[in-house]
Amino acid sequence: KMKGTSSKKRKATTSDDKDEFDSANTSFEDITLADIALSNHETDEVLHQLNELELNNEEDPPVIFGWTIEALVAAANNPLFLAQGIQPPFPLNAIVTAENFKHSLLQFLRDPGALPPVGTTALPCSMTQALNLSGRAIYLCSHPWFVGCNNVFPIAPIAHLFIPRPRSNTLDRFNDGFNQGVGLWH
Repeated sequence: KMKGTSSKKRKATTSDDKDEFDSANTSFEDITLADIALSNHETDEVLHQLNELELNNEEDPPVIFGWTIEALVAAANNPLFLAQGIQPPFPLNAIVTAENFKHSLLQFLRDPGALPPVGTTALPCSMTQALNLSGRAIYLCSHPWFVGCNNVFPIAPIAHLFIPRPRSNTLDRFNDGFNQGVGLWH
């Protein structure tokens, strides 16, 4: 059992055919890393690595991703969108899946030399690296590839971004103030 989980029923729901953070049915007041990791279908090994992160490190908090990318994956593979020939801002497989998209996006958002992502849930980073991440996230909101996907299907948001709340098992929203263009981040 992950630190921060409680015995009460969690609101971040999952199913076998979905790879989504259930933001519509989640109270953001008491969301935990365990909630996000479970909704991201992380393995036991990744759950252990997430527990090992210094979550209460106020100087270098990891950025936590609660993914909501089903519509983006559908749009990215849609023939009408593909016919436009718009190049993505980072390398992607010919067939976009939730997993390969998340891995590619995390590599794009990660600073060179920063620690690798923990599964597809957390990106360990210093405060400077987190600011750089937010700059790249802003850039993506107006990138033609994301705008084109959004013109096929409404894709936003693709992720809810959080950082650990100091001296707590809960998370705070990370993305205040940098949601422009398509509005990819919530």
